[in-house]
Amino acid sequence: MPVIPSFLERFVMLDLNQAPGVMLDLLGAAAFQMVMAALRLELFETLKSGPQTATEIASLTQTNERGVKSLLDALVPLGYVTKKNDQYSNTLLTTKWLLIDSPSCFVQGRDFWVMLLLVFLS
Repeated sequence: MPVIPSFLERFVMLDLNQAPGVMLDLLGAAAFQMVMAALRLELFETLKSGPQTATEIASLTQTNERGVKSLLDALVPLGYVTKKNDQYSNTLLTTKWLLIDSPSCFVQGRDFWVMLLLVFLS
């Protein structure tokens, strides 16, 4: 989910220009990169069978446990996964939009969005 500022935050950042409103754009770009990394590593697909620990996910995806844990922990406040008792699960948002077998899957267009972002960054 994108970073959505409250009314007060919008007022201070955008109307009064007393806080760096550009941070919202930077945080959005960082969130995009984290979701793309999770898709490339197939973390969401791995979680579709149910809650799992970072150790289990790293083993199944043949990735680094510390890196997987860091990425998943960053995806929790963004609304893509939940964490309970050291086990991660997909949220309803992720299940609907980011799993390959979902009829609403948005993942097929990810290469386009990555390419588009790279064009603007270069």
